[in-house]
Amino acid sequence: MHEMNDIEAHRERLLSLAYKVAPELRSRPLYLIHITELGTQRADKGVIGLAGPVLDLACRHAIGDRWIGRGWCIVLADFRDAEGTLLHELAHLLDGNMPWTELQTVSPDVVGAVVLDDIKRHFTDYKPPTYDPWHGASFLRTLMHLWHRAQEFGLYVSGRELFPLAELPLHQLSAATRDEAHRCRHQPFSEIVARPMPRRFRKVFLRRHGSRQGEIHDTH
Repeated sequence: MHEMNDIEAHRERLLSLAYKVAPELRSRPLYLIHITELGTQRADKGVIGLAGPVLDLACRHAIGDRWIGRGWCIVLADFRDAEGTLLHELAHLLDGNMPWTELQTVSPDVVGAVVLDDIKRHFTDYKPPTYDPWHGASFLRTLMHLWHRAQEFGLYVSGRELFPLAELPLHQLSAATRDEAHRCRHQPFSEIVARPMPRRFRKVFLRRHGSRQGEIHDTH
């Protein structure tokens, strides 16, 4: 019972942070799931967080009485000291690359145990793909904005906590995004990601990746 109360307290703390850094998340339910609520544990080769457009359906049984309809869903390996992981997963939800049309078109019967098994596999034996389309320029830009916003609220997390496998120097990306993050700190991310990327940010990103991510096309 004590462990369950501990999970609930940490869940509320993390939800509060999510709504502070991205108020637009209130437009639909946001569910945070601890991996143990899915009947498994994270292994050494597993991920520490996961977000996706149909995770809410796959985790419906774990959401239980908190269910108030379709929405955002993040599964975390741990709720303690998870602020960096939360920001990372929020960036996936907000960077414009998540196919949210699936929220209205996917049947719970189609998702079911198949996606649930896939979630568990990610947390126990994840094998990174050769080509990673999910951590490109738009994701990193969104992540930097969330990092800056968290700092404004007095939360300081390290780059390693934010993105343990980052290939780019996050402190350089952070500096390259600082001015835009300050100007846009009260704007929804749907408006931010629709704008051309800051020139300094593009330079830092392209220096490492070139154009292989296929996300940077503006000349502003």
